Amino acid sequence: FSGCKNITSIPAGLFKNNKNVTSFRYCFSDCENITSIPAGLFDNNENVTNFSSCFEDCQNITSIPADLFKNNKNVTSFYACFNNCSSITSAVPRLWETHPNATHGLCFKGCTNAANYADIPDDWK
Repeated sequence: FSGCKNITSIPAGLFKNNKNVTSFRYCFSDCENITSIPAGLFDNNENVTNFSSCFEDCQNITSIPADLFKNNKNVTSFYACFNNCSSITSAVPRLWETHPNATHGLCFKGCTNAANYADIPDDWK
């Protein structure tokens, strides 16, 4: 879906039957009209290792579900996952606590309006 500028929403069960997916790299990057991410979007995708740039440049997303990645224990990269998502006002998931060893540079770069922006470690920004 990368670059699909006309997408305005993500169906809640979009990936529920994709249990063997290992990468969502660039999945929704530059989908600038998406405003929210449904809770549970990645619940059935336990084999995912890569969320690099997944929501990068989605400038109209205002919130991220706190438990969006709760079932994704094998992730090795969140690099630039929410880079330039400047409209986020909710707290961002505390990935630095749940996935401390994942690659994470630029993960929350530009998310300066996030409710917990001050809590985000500098190397995650």
